[in-house]
Amino acid sequence: MQKILFIFFLSIIQNQSLASSCPDGSEAEKKVSADGTYFIYECAESSSNNQSQGKLQSSHRLDTPANWPGGIKYAREASANTILYFDKAVKPERLYINSHDRPPHNVAYTGNIETPISYYGFWPKGAYSKYIPTPYEEKFLEKFVYEQEIDEIVDGNDHAQRGFDNENKEVFSYHLQMFHNGDRERLETLKSLMFEWVNGPYWKTMIPDRELACSSCSNEQPIWEGYNFSIMGELWNTLVPMLEVHITLIRENVYSKEEYDLVHNWLEKRVWLGEQGPAEGQLAAAHRWIPDPGPPNHHKKNKVLAYLMWGIADQNSEYFTAGVRGVDQYHNVLRDDGSIKTEHFYDKACQTGFGDHGCRNGLTLGNETSRFYTLAALLMHNQGIDIRKKYPKIEKNIKWTTQVAVDPASAMNWIGSIFVEENRGSAGDTFSKEGIVMDWVRNWAPQRKNLAHIYLWDKIFETNYSDNLKGVFVVDLGIYQEEFYDHIVRRAFDFGIADTGLITFNPDEVEIGLTQDDALYSNNKSKNKSTQEESSSVEASSLFDGDYNFRLFRSSEDGSNYIGYGSFEISNGKISFNANDSSSLDSGTKDLYKTLEGSIDKDGKVIGSVKLSVLFGENRSEVYYLSGPIEKIIGESPDEDFFKVSFSVKKAK
Repeated sequence: MQKILFIFFLSIIQNQSLASSCPDGSEAEKKVSADGTYFIYECAESSSNNQSQGKLQSSHRLDTPANWPGGIKYAREASANTILYFDKAVKPERLYINSHDRPPHNVAYTGNIETPISYYGFWPKGAYSKYIPTPYEEKFLEKFVYEQEIDEIVDGNDHAQRGFDNENKEVFSYHLQMFHNGDRERLETLKSLMFEWVNGPYWKTMIPDRELACSSCSNEQPIWEGYNFSIMGELWNTLVPMLEVHITLIRENVYSKEEYDLVHNWLEKRVWLGEQGPAEGQLAAAHRWIPDPGPPNHHKKNKVLAYLMWGIADQNSEYFTAGVRGVDQYHNVLRDDGSIKTEHFYDKACQTGFGDHGCRNGLTLGNETSRFYTLAALLMHNQGIDIRKKYPKIEKNIKWTTQVAVDPASAMNWIGSIFVEENRGSAGDTFSKEGIVMDWVRNWAPQRKNLAHIYLWDKIFETNYSDNLKGVFVVDLGIYQEEFYDHIVRRAFDFGIADTGLITFNPDEVEIGLTQDDALYSNNKSKNKSTQEESSSVEASSLFDGDYNFRLFRSSEDGSNYIGYGSFEISNGKISFNANDSSSLDSGTKDLYKTLEGSIDKDGKVIGSVKLSVLFGENRSEVYYLSGPIEKIIGESPDEDFFKVSFSVKKAK
């Protein structure tokens, strides 16, 4: 026995010597080996190694809650006056992903280290948008909205719904989908929008939520030190689509080195602040200064998704591994039929109308949870992980969700059958005839509670679960009615996807934008006549002189076809076809390109004409009068009212 104790004592001494052997005098970090079978001790990488793209960062972990950023003493003294300044953020000492079991434990560093392999986020490789996104309002916003009272200090209690607005996400998703529609010029627009945030007045500080929990409820306590709603409602909700754009800009080599460093370092500090207390910022006295032990549910989904995104953007195995472990834990709370243990349940509290978990709210919150974790799994699929094999119950959840949308009563074996009439909420809520909240199945469903993930799953894996969504009836505004799905239910702005229902993996189905601006794309033939008259009166400008490459598309209501390519020259504001370069026209002789003529003004507006044949196998040509910005020139013919042509233009390097 003494010999065993002596060996144990020696092992402790050995570990202590290993932990203090770094050249700078710091303790070595205890990390999991690559195969996940043993621990290794390594010195932390110097900060100078963290300045390049595709970098890996060393894992850092804390031993006790006292070592969390700010520490117990600081949090107790500062309490509700603690303000987090984004630009002063430092790398968290460890990441935290809660486990599904009890007692809970941090699973962020368990198992094998997971490594992202490419710069692909939610949009898979080879994905295209068949049409330009159809706006559910009159137009998509081109600018972010700056509101001084909201943006100078992100106050989760007062402005938690800020992150649920359209203004700070819609611009990303719209232009990103236009890029996947074939308009590469949108990448420059997206980059400029990123710098509007980086150089603008957004996200300066974050203050604690003053009423994180209901102080008047018998079973809850206020958590004065938490940042829960600020992080959930503001930070992650806007940061996730920004990361998708950032990943795309990196992949497409849009940044210069200086631009990349500026944007990437700015985003990194925002990601770091997400770990100001695990479980969405809820390190607080109410939990005795230990990590909040909540299981995977609609409160925990944001961090998992965002950490996977940052893992890809930063090529960071630590963050990516934490995100994968989070999806592992979600899969562990799925039942065999696809329902979610942490969302689809009933107890005394929710049956009597108190609490917002389970019971009549179970389906809406469960769908929100399912949506985020499904997107997280699809993101892992884009990184080469076989998610259908690794997480088979996620697909069962997809099927189960579509089935209970049609028959909500079938979920009562999990969520119960007792619903309190007077607690159904405001007149704007949507319910099943049994009283189950069904706001997530409406065409005009809230952006974070719709069915976009199901349509996306169908497109990627060629399944047809969305076909189950027939015969969905709800009570909306007191009227019992059937839901007929259109593009609106498929919107996914939070993930940089304007309309998942328009995704295809066949480039021949891509249609360049036709209806973005009625002034340019009208079918009124009188406009063609006025365009012809204007072409001779445009004041040509030499500001855009140079060589340009174009791709030519023929478009109609039935779809779009790519029919050719070539190049033209602008000299002193006059446009002419460049016959010296290679060109092709599948629908006629390419000599027709020689009829191209036009002018461009100081604002980049093109007026001109070209004679083209757009029918395959038919020797017929019409004059198309051209108008529009240099990036996308639309042609319409007074003699051909079925087809339009469009030139997708990019300046030659």
